[in-house]
Amino acid sequence: MNKTPLLNTPSKFLAPILIAIAVLLALSIILILSAYNATKKDMDLINSIGRIRGGIQKVIVSLSLGEFNEIDYNDFDRYLLDAQLTLTQEEFFNLHTAVQQLIKSFDDGITSRDTAYLYSASSYLWDYTDNLITENIKKRDQKRKLFIWGIGLLIVMFVFMLAYTYLFFKLVIKKLEPEAMFDTLTGTLRRGRFIDHLMTNIATLGRGEYLGLIMFDLDHFKRVNDTYGHDVGDIVLRETTASVSKILRSGDVLGRLGGEEFVILVRSKDKRAARLLADRVRSAVEKTVIPQVPGGITASVGVIAVSKQESAESALKRVDEFLYAAKLAGRNRVRSD
Repeated sequence: MNKTPLLNTPSKFLAPILIAIAVLLALSIILILSAYNATKKDMDLINSIGRIRGGIQKVIVSLSLGEFNEIDYNDFDRYLLDAQLTLTQEEFFNLHTAVQQLIKSFDDGITSRDTAYLYSASSYLWDYTDNLITENIKKRDQKRKLFIWGIGLLIVMFVFMLAYTYLFFKLVIKKLEPEAMFDTLTGTLRRGRFIDHLMTNIATLGRGEYLGLIMFDLDHFKRVNDTYGHDVGDIVLRETTASVSKILRSGDVLGRLGGEEFVILVRSKDKRAARLLADRVRSAVEKTVIPQVPGGITASVGVIAVSKQESAESALKRVDEFLYAAKLAGRNRVRSD
């Protein structure tokens, strides 16, 4: 298993990136919402001013037709109230004064000599609101930059998320993968992984190749745990598997089925390879020196030749029968098919 500092301290890289992502996301949301709210206010103002301009047109039309009763001044009040929410105090005062002067002219009564004044006042009001709209469009364009910044930060955040995802798989998943594959106590393959390996080797076994399966079980291991404790039991498992690992060839695979039961897969062009290795396994276990267990440790071993036609489950069941036969024969011995 890789023991580089990079893999041993993934949080050193992942935590700051995760914090950066959270900060960027928060800033992006704030900028985008700010831009949205500011733009919405500007649009509402433009709409309100547009209604006021429409009201001015209505006044001029009514003035031209002499239908003064058709003018509803309440509309101006509503539109002014809407515009007040966005305009500065000075802008609102100027707009409100111009509108009130226009309305007052109607309240005082219109004569023919007042017509020129009313046209002039309405023209001024139209120009003033036109300037207000132009200025707020400019402001809206400036506030739109906030939105662009927000989108930019979202893009940066996305890049950070890609980096975080890459590092997560690189540092965490790759680190956990060996732990899922190998037994943490003995360093041997876990049961599921070993069975997968056995199935693959059965399926790919070629002409002139032989597949041997060895199963060994530490004798009286329960007695060791009961007498010396589970800590010593763990030492026994580590030391015996270490001794066995030393005598394996590079292509041999050692796995732990559970407890004190282990299996070895031997693929060779020598038909006798598995049987010879089984004897060496028994001897290696017996010669393992464990100071905490004065009486030493032995193993019973079963070994079979795996047929290309049988399943992994069938092979494991058969070799287990020979292991059981070795125990019945007095333990610390090998039985084969």
